[in-house]
Amino acid sequence: MPILELPEIKEYDLPEFRALTIKERLEIYARLTRSQRELIDAHRKYLIKSEFLKDSYLKASDWEFQDLKIDLNYPEKESNQTLLYCECGRRLKYQYIVKSKETGKVMGLGSQHFKDHLKIPQQVATEIVSRLNNVDLALDELLWLKRYGVEFPEELWEVYAFNLYQIQQANTEYEINFSLAHRLVDFKEANMPLYVTDFKAVQQEIEKMGQIGREEDKESLTEEGFTRFKKSLPTNLKKETLFNQALIWSSQIQKRIETHSEVPVLPKRFFEELFLILKDEDEVSRKRHLSYFSNKGMGKWIQKEVYDHLLEKVEEYGLNSSFLDEIHPFMRVGLSPFVETLESSKKINDEKVKNSVKKITNLLSEFDKEIQREIVKNLSVYLE
Repeated sequence: MPILELPEIKEYDLPEFRALTIKERLEIYARLTRSQRELIDAHRKYLIKSEFLKDSYLKASDWEFQDLKIDLNYPEKESNQTLLYCECGRRLKYQYIVKSKETGKVMGLGSQHFKDHLKIPQQVATEIVSRLNNVDLALDELLWLKRYGVEFPEELWEVYAFNLYQIQQANTEYEINFSLAHRLVDFKEANMPLYVTDFKAVQQEIEKMGQIGREEDKESLTEEGFTRFKKSLPTNLKKETLFNQALIWSSQIQKRIETHSEVPVLPKRFFEELFLILKDEDEVSRKRHLSYFSNKGMGKWIQKEVYDHLLEKVEEYGLNSSFLDEIHPFMRVGLSPFVETLESSKKINDEKVKNSVKKITNLLSEFDKEIQREIVKNLSVYLE
């Protein structure tokens, strides 16, 4: 088929960006949907935890970051809300929850009291506070974009998804930036604009993937196949085994790959046995036999997540070309000959049935209705 029509990627940037005041943050935050607020909160915790892990002093210390609590009504007081306080008694807007690895003690701290309570050097405490303030500055970027009505860049997602689809269909090895891909999916699901740096990073990924795609592989691309691929992509991107051939192998084989040059290979009989299990029309039986298969012999060489995905797709599509489009390229190559033979056989049988029905219809037309009914009645008895 011709190359799919893809939208033009529209650029966006931060118009006249500046740090937001606390009041501005709260006003924009209050206008977000619930899923967008949850994304902002989760991302703030992730960034803070990253800052804690980044600091070599804190990594070596007894304390680790656990959670972040926010008083959205600070500094106002409301009787129906639990107020947040530092260990020193000072009321807080942001309360950082830290836990002792040794004793399990949990403390809630304000950003200004890390030095006193965690017993860390002044210089380290100052650096941590500075970086924690930078977390809000980073999130201000997202709130600023929302303020100007910028949404998730669907056209960027469309082109990104297409390039991944093309690589999967070509069975080409490509090292996906999963950290970026997971953020892209999370922000898409919440309809949140991307960080400008992430937007540009996705563009760079698209360029790299586009250089890998080959003209001779374009014939395998279809509008229907891309639609299916795109629909399941947000879920599938969270299963990294579907996009990284090295990850489909068991952890034991992955360790061996690191120290040995030979590439592991699955023999034809592995795929023959796997195909026969997937061909089972009884869902319960198919699931039971696949579970047994995955726990013995060569079956143990492959991650369980790969088998779970095969089950999910065979239940959704059956054993056909749509099923092949949706599975890991490595599995597709091994199972394709069996699935294609099955499809070919079905087409031949369907054609035979169609021709037979036509012949019987022509024969029946030579008789009156009563004789036709009698013939059909006798045929039904025969079939029993």
